[in-house]
Amino acid sequence: DTRKVDKTGCISLLGQSYEVASVLAGQKVQVRFDPYDLSEIQVWKDGTRYENARVLKLRDPKQKRVKTSEVESPAVQPSGLNYVELLYEEHRRQIREAQSNVLQDLVKGAKQP
Repeated sequence: DTRKVDKTGCISLLGQSYEVASVLAGQKVQVRFDPYDLSEIQVWKDGTRYENARVLKLRDPKQKRVKTSEVESPAVQPSGLNYVELLYEEHRRQIREAQSNVLQDLVKGAKQP
C-alpha cells in the first residue's frame, strides 16, 4: 500500500497515525503489513527498507510527568470540613449583617425629627 508521509514524518493507516523515519517526510512510501496484526508495519522506499513505523503517541505538554515518589506518597487524610458549606454560612452571615445595618439606619432616620 502506498502512503504519503506528511511534513512531520507521519502516515495514517486504518485510522491510526504512525511515525516513520524523518528523512521520508514529504515523500511517498510503500507500507507492508498484515491487516490482522498491526504490530509490524514495514516501510519501503525505492527498494530500500526503512525502520518500521511506530504508533504515534501524543503527549499533552501541560501534563506533568508523575514521579514514582509522588505515586507512593501517603494519601492525605480528610479534614471533615466542607468548605462549600462554610462559605455559604459566611455569605449568609454577611447578608444578615448588611440587612441589619440598613434597618438600623432606617430606624435612626425615622426617629430624627
